[in-house]
Amino acid sequence: MDKSARTYGSTQPHRNVELIKYRDSVINGKVKTADLEVGTTASITPVITSGGSIRLSFDVDYVRLKKMDRAKAGNTYIDQPQTESYKLSFTDILPNGEKREYRSIEDGVEYVYTVSATKQ
Repeated sequence: MDKSARTYGSTQPHRNVELIKYRDSVINGKVKTADLEVGTTASITPVITSGGSIRLSFDVDYVRLKKMDRAKAGNTYIDQPQTESYKLSFTDILPNGEKREYRSIEDGVEYVYTVSATKQ
């Protein structure tokens, strides 16, 4: 198989998430827990252009826990997570062999994503 055919348009996933357990409900007196996934998930799709550069299409989803309220449920409580999120889609073109840094700040923490684009 041609190497460019293997990479052409092949979406690469990225996940930087954590699961937060919380008290979701009370059924027949028993607390049921659930997992809340927060963090960043993304996909990057590279396509080789007719000029030999690499076009990268990014789709990014970011979810963070804004606050965790509690509500009384009988003799116990349940958690009521409140999240906020954003979605971002963009395209960038890199010359063959180039690296590029993408920076973001989430909750005061700077993240640096370095992407290398090399035509094979």
